Amino acid sequence: MIIKIRLMRKCILILGLLLIVGSVFAQRRIVEMNKVYSTVKIYRPGKGTIQVKNMMLINDTLLQFNSIRSNGSIITKQLSTSNIRYVKIKIGSYAAIGAAAGAGMGLFSSLYAVLLVQNDPTVDDSNVNWTPYIVGFTAGGALIGSFVGLCIPKWKTYFLPDKETSYSIMFSPGLSPAYCGLGIKIKF
Repeated sequence: MIIKIRLMRKCILILGLLLIVGSVFAQRRIVEMNKVYSTVKIYRPGKGTIQVKNMMLINDTLLQFNSIRSNGSIITKQLSTSNIRYVKIKIGSYAAIGAAAGAGMGLFSSLYAVLLVQNDPTVDDSNVNWTPYIVGFTAGGALIGSFVGLCIPKWKTYFLPDKETSYSIMFSPGLSPAYCGLGIKIKF
């Protein structure tokens, strides 16, 4: 009976933790006022996407950004936020993930090749040191994977601040070995 109660407490603790973490991650990222974002895609409903440089939210109603003309010159433009659904901000690339994936593929393919050679009774590999081959294929896979990952940009979606409300709500988890909690901060 005691084991069932402890198991039930652990399940409730895990469910509560999942609820708190889910609510924290469900918070929307908001574009900050007067902060410059270097590379941005602006999504407008029915009008497509614009990729711009040095975007900044001037006030609640205007976005200012640099646009490149066809002749190569740069012009500063402003756009009303009422025409914008959300923006995606470039935060880097997938170089690290690509390097890890490439290293894993290089490692597994080299180990598979070594196992195939060692299981072949017609091949004498008693004097072969396989370590440099395995390390070389792993490093080569990591290098190729990082180059591929560098070519793929990483974007995060940000939303513009709401104009209809004059308050904001933030959730913050409170975790301890004894309890789980959810803090709510409301700014008026």
